[in-house]
Amino acid sequence: MSEVEFTPTTVAIDGGPCEGRLAYSGGALVAVLTRLPEGAAERQGWYREAGFGPCGDLFTVPPAIFASLDQARDWISEKIAEHKPKS
Repeated sequence: MSEVEFTPTTVAIDGGPCEGRLAYSGGALVAVLTRLPEGAAERQGWYREAGFGPCGDLFTVPPAIFASLDQARDWISEKIAEHKPKS
């Protein structure tokens, strides 16, 4: 599986600034995640605000909410592996 790295960032959402992560694989941005604010939803976790390449809407439908960054990392790695060119 491809290595996925997260960089902390602040993302502007409708409710104001929100904790976020930029997800990179091989130096390329593949997704933007935001942490759901406490008390805003029944479930807590991370939401995919945007996806690019193999993590984009053209190729996949992401889970509504990732329970953890580890779960998001696994999903992103899986999507990248599925769309890797075959040699």
